Amino acid sequence: MLENLIQPPPDRRFITQIAPVIAKILGVMREMPLSDYGLDDISGCLDEMTKLCQAIELGEELVPSAWTEKPVFSRGSYITDYPLYAALDHFSRRSEYSPARVVLAAHVILSIYMGRPVGAEEEVSKPIPETNILSACREIRLLQDRYLQRLGDVSIERQAVYEDLEAFIRVNPKGIPPKMLGRFRNVKRVIGLSLGHERPEKRTRGPSGPRLYVDVCWQPGVSDIDPDDGLKSETMPTIAAHSHTDEETLHGAVQEGLSTSDVVSTNTVQCLNTRYASKKGESPEHGLYQQRAVANQIKRQAQLLPARWGQLSELDCVTFLDWVTQEVNPVTVALLLSFVTGRPLDQVAETKLVNEDSLIPQSHAESYISLCAESQTWISKPPLPERTRSMRANWHQNLAPTTENLMLPIPDLLWELLNQFLEEFSGNWAGNLFTKAQKRSLITRAKEALRDGIRRKDAGLTVTRIQRHLFNLLVSRGGDIADAVLITGTAPPYGQATALYYYQADVGHLECVYLDAMDRVPGLQRRNPDSMRQAKMIEESVGSPFYPRPERLPFLVSDLTAELERLRSMPPSRQSLADFHNSYTVYTALFAAFATGYRSVKFPVSRESDIDEKSGFLVVADKVGDDMSHSRLVPLVPVLLEHLRLYREHRETLIRRLWGFQKQPAPEHFMFFVSRKNTEVSPITPSTLGSHAQWAYDLPLNANRHFLRTELRARGVSGEHVDVFMGHWSQGQEPYGKFSSFSYRDYRSQIVPVLEKIVADMGWEPREGRL
Repeated sequence: MLENLIQPPPDRRFITQIAPVIAKILGVMREMPLSDYGLDDISGCLDEMTKLCQAIELGEELVPSAWTEKPVFSRGSYITDYPLYAALDHFSRRSEYSPARVVLAAHVILSIYMGRPVGAEEEVSKPIPETNILSACREIRLLQDRYLQRLGDVSIERQAVYEDLEAFIRVNPKGIPPKMLGRFRNVKRVIGLSLGHERPEKRTRGPSGPRLYVDVCWQPGVSDIDPDDGLKSETMPTIAAHSHTDEETLHGAVQEGLSTSDVVSTNTVQCLNTRYASKKGESPEHGLYQQRAVANQIKRQAQLLPARWGQLSELDCVTFLDWVTQEVNPVTVALLLSFVTGRPLDQVAETKLVNEDSLIPQSHAESYISLCAESQTWISKPPLPERTRSMRANWHQNLAPTTENLMLPIPDLLWELLNQFLEEFSGNWAGNLFTKAQKRSLITRAKEALRDGIRRKDAGLTVTRIQRHLFNLLVSRGGDIADAVLITGTAPPYGQATALYYYQADVGHLECVYLDAMDRVPGLQRRNPDSMRQAKMIEESVGSPFYPRPERLPFLVSDLTAELERLRSMPPSRQSLADFHNSYTVYTALFAAFATGYRSVKFPVSRESDIDEKSGFLVVADKVGDDMSHSRLVPLVPVLLEHLRLYREHRETLIRRLWGFQKQPAPEHFMFFVSRKNTEVSPITPSTLGSHAQWAYDLPLNANRHFLRTELRARGVSGEHVDVFMGHWSQGQEPYGKFSSFSYRDYRSQIVPVLEKIVADMGWEPREGRL
């Protein structure tokens, strides 16, 4: 019972120091009406648990071995994995702690133990979401005593303490910062969830912008309009393309390593309840055509065509470089720096100077770049999407490490201008590149200088065009948008690139991409790009922290295979039949996930008709939304196609057996699990797949998408084909659109050979069923 209450780590670290704190909390629980809460199991064990804590504190020999402290073997912080135990550890390190903190800790522990009620009769409970538990345990540790004193005496009644916290937050006492009130709110929330007064956090989309956490269920008034889709209208009600059940799917998928934009389609069903406002002499239909024209322009902009108006031509680049070399001043240096780094002038103005590599900060800020004299490099922090998925300490051994800084060579022309501008030996570089006075008017002076200094009337050079030229140069000729975003820090014109969420790029690869782009600009680079590469940086990577180590994945396949062979030799029975089928289904589902990039969703490969053996393609529809805008065709490697055929034969035989056992009808979906107790059929969902595979697969279920996105690019597949394979495109980039020139024949010929090598390296092979 004590283990269920405090949730300790296996090594029982610091248990001797924590035991007195637990004893005090158990003393508070003794005064609580536990029987009224239906916690007779706890009240009956209070004496036994208290004696155990006292024995642990005194180090008695009668303490069970399970409660003795073992050598610490886990690396890193354990707050994420064991938040409640970590809060108690923090308690034990305090010289003194107030009674209010002990009583609040007791309420939080009981709330986590009881869970949240579900159903009208509230007899069934579900676990409190992990995010809320982490927040409440953090606040128990960090709430300051002086603010706890303002709360007053904490009641031992659950309902009373909830109402006291609610009133305290509502009053907003003078002298308590809003951040501290937020800490009280997190504690109140866990208690409210346990009482059934509050509901778990759901994700929904605000009127404009990203999806946010709100403390309510689905609200019909919340719209899903993209402000840049060209269709926004004040008189246009919107029907979201996803429902309450889809919201639950979204919440679970994000916790398993998917980005929000990669789960839910942003398309909506829209209708008019009034006519379009029309100008004099125009019909109401004219407004509709105008809106369609705007939407089509947005789609064309998303295509990133190589010859679009916003790009600089080769003549523009030559003219610009010739102009900046005529006179070296802060404006020309800043514009050239923006040209070769892709950063806007406000970031360029904050550029720092460093003379040695050892002085480069380990964690670089996004608001500026740095120039290092020793290695002749410029340093930046790549823009990475915000993640809500917490990183568990025990994942580190299976995940590839990343670095926060990206170091790239300084082109020759910029290096010469910097030395002329600074007028000092590069070994003395330090501080800021520009003075405060120069920063203040840099953008205005740059615009004036471009307007007055460039004599050609057809040049079309602007500050924005110069800054975005590197991005355009990197995505041209089949470049990858994710590479361009990591190097330049510039978002695509259609918004955030979803591919960035799943991509871990090798620094050496980004360096090659950058130098090749610089080499294509006449007059910018004089040395051979090969002579400028930094061999010492090749082993570092930037990007997704959820990319599994390739050398660890074969152990997953070998473990699954060994379990299949063990269950195959078991004596025949209904339980052994269910065990083998469930393991066989886990093997098949993970095989399909790592060979197709399937998202972890309900009913993967939902219908047998999704598999076309003749063409070798699989229809993948794994994104929430009835518009099906991200359904895609994925080529199947021959070994997976053969395995799916073997699974289908096993499935048909099993269905006949189940009908013979208890007239069990055939399941609707292609893959399913079977219960050991009564051989009932249950569909594959992320939670059921995770529970059946957790003994062998200790990573987010969607780590396969992080692995494939990174591995396909590392093995030379073009960014366009990888995005189609992963389902990463925006409106206007659909590979099967009306005016799309995308070739599925070239797509398959590029993807399949690489996938075959990936599958072979992991050790996946077709496996026969038992029946």
